[in-house]
Amino acid sequence: MSSNHHNFDTNFDTVLAFNILKFTHHEEWSVIKPFLISSSFRNVFESEEFAKQYLLNWFQLSEEEINQLERFGLEFGRIWKNNSENTDEQPQKKRKMDREIVTETFSPPQTMNEILQMYTKLFYKVNLEKTKTRIIETLNNYNRGDRNSAEKISEIKKLVACMECDELIAQSFKRFGNNSLASVETKEKDFTFNRLTVQQCFGRVKEVFLLDHVVEERVTDFVTKNEIIVFTNIGYPLLLKTTFINGYSLDQSENLYIYSHELFNNQRRENMRVSQYSQTHNQELLDSLKTILLSKRANEFLIRNGVKVHQIDDVKQAMIYDFLELSFGSFNSSFRLDSLGWIPFVGKVKGDGDDYESDDSDY
Repeated sequence: MSSNHHNFDTNFDTVLAFNILKFTHHEEWSVIKPFLISSSFRNVFESEEFAKQYLLNWFQLSEEEINQLERFGLEFGRIWKNNSENTDEQPQKKRKMDREIVTETFSPPQTMNEILQMYTKLFYKVNLEKTKTRIIETLNNYNRGDRNSAEKISEIKKLVACMECDELIAQSFKRFGNNSLASVETKEKDFTFNRLTVQQCFGRVKEVFLLDHVVEERVTDFVTKNEIIVFTNIGYPLLLKTTFINGYSLDQSENLYIYSHELFNNQRRENMRVSQYSQTHNQELLDSLKTILLSKRANEFLIRNGVKVHQIDDVKQAMIYDFLELSFGSFNSSFRLDSLGWIPFVGKVKGDGDDYESDDSDY
């Protein structure tokens, strides 16, 4: 698809092409090639209006959600794509990942057309069925006496691990808010919300794609890295890159990037009987995430459930942390559960009898 963002003329041929394409499935586009049928089909196919209407129908977006996507989602893309030049993340070499997926670097989409392009590209290349097919093919090659038997067994193990991680993360995101009660910890107090309140604030994730899952056992620690794209409640895609390090000396750290920007980095170091904590986070990025992850009526829903006005931001940030933590897969919530008295985006809050040092900061 081209990156032409202009809307099309409303002549008969164009309206006809629009109505035909609107009801096609994106899986068919690589076969029917709408951009080659005629200039009318090409203009429609590459337009912002078609992308908007297709996303609206495919993701079943409400009027409020599509408006939020247009206003805040695309603004998020413009702000954070422009800020990418100043990122602290080290550039990574492009490589062919274990699942033969996308080897390009994704950036925050700034238009409806870019969102639709990203979704269709991921839909074609990244899905659980393709992983299962690769496992079967690799097993068949192994059973036929492939000379690289050890390599094939290693490949099968990696593919199975990817598939298990894919299922765990996808189901975790899609079930977010399904528990009858949700506990939210803030520095001032803990809150308990019912299922309806969480679902009203976050809505439903539209789609989750696992791009990469890497497990590395080193001399002093165990490292797990995930890279996923989540299409949020309003249909905006977020690239989440996580690193969880479990040290054999009980040290732990968790790190999460949104596209090329670090959102948070939390660390706990064990030194004899003293636990030293440090946390950094990007408040500007966190504030931007509030506009695309949470309903515009989130304040209303929270106040209705006993949250005071001055507590709203803390509650929102804690809920966003709970949501994003799902991208760590099997280590979801591990850091917080192993760090009693630690509050997301705040750091260690001392309790009676605690012995600790802390270095809390943000940037």
